[in-house]
Amino acid sequence: MKDRIQQIIDFLGLNPNTFAHEIGVNRSTLSHVLNGRNKPSIDFTQKVLNRYSEISARWLLTGVGKMTLSEAESGHHILSLSSTENKGVKKIVVFYDNNRFEEFIRSE
Repeated sequence: MKDRIQQIIDFLGLNPNTFAHEIGVNRSTLSHVLNGRNKPSIDFTQKVLNRYSEISARWLLTGVGKMTLSEAESGHHILSLSSTENKGVKKIVVFYDNNRFEEFIRSE
């Protein structure tokens, strides 16, 4: 599960300190999970899922399925981007080296 937590951090474009703050855990708790010293507790997992409701609990717990609940076949992703809400950001487009792209649209 530690690899999936790292994937969430990368997906959200956060650093571990910001992620720990946003889910309400100590930085050392997150560090111990990411380096494999400790397994994430149910409380830790609940905090991740409560803060980032777009993350699939099934994926986080088992690795099965898609990371986000809102991934559509169209390639659009609807995210709750709390860090962008006060800045008026409505959509983020990510362009990949292979000429593919994804759109991330802020949910209301």
